[in-house]
Amino acid sequence: MAMTQQQVDMLYKEIDTYTRAEKLMKENLLFEEYPHHMPNAVIRGGTVRKIINLNFFSGYRYYK
Repeated sequence: MAMTQQQVDMLYKEIDTYTRAEKLMKENLLFEEYPHHMPNAVIRGGTVRKIINLNFFSGYRYYK
């Protein structure tokens, strides 16, 4: 299905994404203060390298 940018913009204006995101985070015990995604980018010369770090069950405990 092909959509124009105008149609995409209209679709996202009709969805209350902020409230839905808050509800989803609350249901999954995710907290805005402790992000699980931290974007980072490195630009060297003409190249752009994007690094995505994801942390699930992050902590400093090590189990054997």
